[in-house]
Amino acid sequence: MAELATISRPYAEAAFAVAREDKAPESLKSWALLLEQAAEVAKNPDAQRAFMLPGLTVAQSIELIASVAGKPNPEQESFLILLAQNERLSFLPEIYRQFSELASRAAHELSASVESAFELTQAQCLSISQLLKSKYGSDIKLSVTVNPELIGGVRISVGDEVIDASVREKLSKMTAALLN
Repeated sequence: MAELATISRPYAEAAFAVAREDKAPESLKSWALLLEQAAEVAKNPDAQRAFMLPGLTVAQSIELIASVAGKPNPEQESFLILLAQNERLSFLPEIYRQFSELASRAAHELSASVESAFELTQAQCLSISQLLKSKYGSDIKLSVTVNPELIGGVRISVGDEVIDASVREKLSKMTAALLN
């Protein structure tokens, strides 16, 4: 996983830099939309197999992506051609993820992933968001999922930091303490 992130980072940073060079506010949105849709194509098992075909040309690869994501502008097309030439089209989901993080940081917004044993109310989500905002000093964009295996409580991930306040984690620590 680290290799995927390491290889994808320069591409995400380059795409972000090009998107920011264009001072038009819709440029960043245009890049984000293209990368999001291209990432969806790259996740598709049929597309993954197609990208691996020895006879598939760079132009055909770009056409496959454009058929779903729409016609890219010249800079975006050059970017996709570079990815295709370097056999990195399968990295598009990770490139998109990192591009989104860069855009969020530039907007002073962090993404937080919240796992909860039960469905959270809007008030609970707002409370978590406000606590994280005070801790990190940035606006927080929450992504909430339900994970019954946690038994109770929540597990929050912000970047590389994980705050695990789940019952499962507390039971695990208690078990370890009793066994030692």
